Amino acid sequence: MIHHHPRHTTTMGACLFLLLLIFLCNLVESKPGQGYDLAPDEKMRVGVKYRPDHCPLKTKQGDYLTMRFTGWRYKDGKKFDSTDDHDDEPIEFTLGRGQVMPGWDTGLMNMCIRERRKLYLPANMAYGDRGFPEKDIHPGATLIFEFELLSILPAESNRFEYEAGFREGSPEGSDWAPEL
Repeated sequence: MIHHHPRHTTTMGACLFLLLLIFLCNLVESKPGQGYDLAPDEKMRVGVKYRPDHCPLKTKQGDYLTMRFTGWRYKDGKKFDSTDDHDDEPIEFTLGRGQVMPGWDTGLMNMCIRERRKLYLPANMAYGDRGFPEKDIHPGATLIFEFELLSILPAESNRFEYEAGFREGSPEGSDWAPEL
């Protein structure tokens, strides 16, 4: 008959409990490609992958940006769009004016030229409940984007901005639509 010392039994029980806790935390933690989306009300996540040491100019509302990007569905990790798929033609838009999805307008502020960022956008900061069927993006989809900022035309010198007559702050009722 084997007799266990009470202290060994307690230590073994604590180790088993700790392993079970780690296993359950891994089940709950949300990672790309695990078959589900983030909750629609979850906060957007912004990660800086690279920022140059010298950054004399940062993006702000009204700046005209030129960027490269790649987008993936969070649920399964499938790429749905990229400037690489369009002859490496960068995308251009005015930041903070509703020309792009809300997560871009928010997550690309204060960015330096040559900086690279990764955004995790829950549905409310991306295509929302409507999705984007043409790009195989289901309603409520969480999206991941990686960006590289190529150039900034500051708002003060952005002729497109002033010709359109925009003022500080987004126009009321601004509603962006994806390009097809």
